[in-house]
Amino acid sequence: MEARNAAPEAMDGRNAIRRTGAGPDVPFEMHAFQSFVVGLKLYWTKALYEDVTAKAKALALADPKAIEREMRGDIVYQYYGWLEHYLQQY
Repeated sequence: MEARNAAPEAMDGRNAIRRTGAGPDVPFEMHAFQSFVVGLKLYWTKALYEDVTAKAKALALADPKAIEREMRGDIVYQYYGWLEHYLQQY
């Protein structure tokens, strides 16, 4: 019998997760990866975004290109941009 079809007491938790409702069985690793990506996206769209926009507003500049030039050296801005680029692939 495969681990995903085994009784809960027979599952060791490394290669399968327990079903909690309708839907496909997914390996633990896939579930963990998807949970990580969702958490990272929430951090990117909330806390990190608020930090970057607060710094940009503090510059009191109206020109977007000027704001980008000033923010370019900021490590949080760079991190936000990197996440923006790569998180949209998932």
